[in-house]
Amino acid sequence: MNDRLVVPLIPRAFFALDDIPRIVLTPTFEIEGRQVFVNPFELTPVPISRLGEEVASLAHDEDARRRIQKALDEAMSPY
Repeated sequence: MNDRLVVPLIPRAFFALDDIPRIVLTPTFEIEGRQVFVNPFELTPVPISRLGEEVASLAHDEDARRRIQKALDEAMSPY
């Protein structure tokens, strides 16, 4: 396939800490020294040709992969 599923990473600095629920849906990570959180509700396919250079990867971080998967599972849950 020529697309990748992309989930936005939002800088925490854009929001007051109290505005970001600390729940399974918004796991946080540090990317290039900046705190970011996952926004699973904006998951979307993007053509590979539109993606820029890789900035960072959490692919080898099992804890990160588990937390992202849990956030996506919660977002897709019918409950």
